[in-house]
Amino acid sequence: MSEKNPSDVARRVPKQKNILRIDYPSRGMYGYLVRVQWQGQRKKGWFSDVQYGDRLGALDAAIRFKAQAYAELRKPPGNTTVVGKSRSNTGHVGITRRIKSGKAIYEAFWTEEGKRRSASFSIAEHGERKALKLALAARRAGERRRLNAAGK
Repeated sequence: MSEKNPSDVARRVPKQKNILRIDYPSRGMYGYLVRVQWQGQRKKGWFSDVQYGDRLGALDAAIRFKAQAYAELRKPPGNTTVVGKSRSNTGHVGITRRIKSGKAIYEAFWTEEGKRRSASFSIAEHGERKALKLALAARRAGERRRLNAAGK
């Protein structure tokens, strides 16, 4: 029985989130690098083909390490969408205050059917508080539609 071509094996291995395949012949590095980050904490591991027998053994060890890292960091599974810390200038995730075409606005962002959506509300027209409330309501409605569509 002939030995399988490694590239054939790689094609049949499904892609794993947080697991990177490294083939670096000039340094003799063949294996998987696992990097998991959650709430400012990191876990990292290297799984060499040589150490684990072959690329599938290394991948198996990498997948087990990733599962353990997720558990230790209390990170939700990779296919779960998680809204993290706000990096906006308003303190609300998905809402930003900015100048657009010379006018101050609040803008809400969300994802719907894989596309980025937005709505903007003029501060001059609605006032500071009401424009922010409208942006928050638009973001909530967009997120609600996204979550309802995912649940179908």
